[in-house]
Amino acid sequence: PDRRSGFQVAMGLYGGIIVRAPDDPLAARGIPDKLLILADNRFDARGAVAFPDPTSVDAIIDLENGREGNVLLVNGQVMPTISMGPGELQRLRIVNASASRVYRLAVPGQQIIQVGTDGGLIEHPVNKPDVLLANSERIEVLVRGPSAPGDSIVLEDLPYDRYMPQTRPITWEQPRSLAVLRSTDESPTVRAEPPDALRSFPPLDTMHVGARRVIVMSQGLIDGKRMDMRRIDVRSRLGTAEIWTVQNVVGMDHPFHLHGFHFQILDRDGIREPFRGWKDTGNVPKHSSMRILVRFDDFPGRWMYHCHILDHEDDGMMGVLEVR
Repeated sequence: PDRRSGFQVAMGLYGGIIVRAPDDPLAARGIPDKLLILADNRFDARGAVAFPDPTSVDAIIDLENGREGNVLLVNGQVMPTISMGPGELQRLRIVNASASRVYRLAVPGQQIIQVGTDGGLIEHPVNKPDVLLANSERIEVLVRGPSAPGDSIVLEDLPYDRYMPQTRPITWEQPRSLAVLRSTDESPTVRAEPPDALRSFPPLDTMHVGARRVIVMSQGLIDGKRMDMRRIDVRSRLGTAEIWTVQNVVGMDHPFHLHGFHFQILDRDGIREPFRGWKDTGNVPKHSSMRILVRFDDFPGRWMYHCHILDHEDDGMMGVLEVR
């Protein structure tokens, strides 16, 4: 490992891939979609990407919190305008490509309708006042454009405290604007509505599983260890399902990411997840736990699981899973 993932992402090495289903129920209703990739960065006075001196206090804070930038980007632009037909319902496929920033997305004056997550559509639409998107998570939401032609509303990032108290940024409570959603000058469009059901999720058997495991995330460590490529941390059997309890024992959030396999979140701190969907990343807030069911239906070999704050990953907050 080159320990440079954070640097590579800061320099622009990220993107999005859309895999479209031929029987997508939202596309069948004529709901258009757009891809939004969220990122943040820091720049110096010359406009170059800025990094702190490795021996400085700022570098220590970056290692603890994860690097955040004061410039927020949507598809590489600052405050872009997203065109929508008047009153049109539009599907936004949103990727959080930031190294550590967690976004709390809202559109003033309307509920956001969540329809998808990392692994595609969820079981049914869910109305929310705002949606949380940890780094590396993906989400699909429906928002409606202003009814009057030429009017605009703003996609906002609301405050969210993911930080260690002693290194929390002084500006963390400030809401930020991300993009303008502006109605075109066309005639109002037909007000499409999402279907009541989006995707079928057969019940999962949580009684007969191959193993039950506890994964403990502390500051910079998983199960008290840094990653070693020569060590296998978890051995699982192909064709089985397992329940993992991911515990965060420190005072800041850690997003847990698993390579190669999707999982369903069963509950958080014993509270059942309100809807079913396939995930590969789940944010675990400070001093909390998340219980997931993961299926190893295919893809034998060695895989990684890690905290997706890139400074933490680069520092070795990873483990190796072998499926055979």
